[in-house]
Amino acid sequence: ARTIYLNKTGFNGMYRVNQKGEFNIPMTSAKNPSLYDKNNILSCSEKLQGVKLSHGDYRKCLEKAKKGDFVYLDPPYYPISKTASFTSYTGNSFLEEEHVRLARYCKELDKRGCLFLQSNSHCDFVEELYSDFSLSTIKVRRNIAANKESRGKISEFVIYNY
Repeated sequence: ARTIYLNKTGFNGMYRVNQKGEFNIPMTSAKNPSLYDKNNILSCSEKLQGVKLSHGDYRKCLEKAKKGDFVYLDPPYYPISKTASFTSYTGNSFLEEEHVRLARYCKELDKRGCLFLQSNSHCDFVEELYSDFSLSTIKVRRNIAANKESRGKISEFVIYNY
């Protein structure tokens, strides 16, 4: 309930924490934000029956992954420009070395028989890291930018092993 509330009342639906791990997004300017869609929540609840969701440091979560599990990975994207370097919202930076480590974890997941899906930057570095897997390019609308004119569709990679 708190996550839904923060999503609907925070600026542009963002969720971000500072280096102390504290939520730090300003409130939306919407006068009456729609807090929830009852039918959607009930539908999601139905689909998630019997599913165990985990979140946290990917290394800890992936230790538990076993054959047949599905793992979705949404790391801080590899920076493709100086203004798109969102790698350290918390005290732990996620730089090139961490992306290489994550790619090794994906190879381990694959060996274990886990299915995984990851989204990341559309760039040569990411393409090279995940060349053993399927990569699809998708266009994604970016609604979060200080300047409204810089919002628009950009390419991203979806990386998967199935």
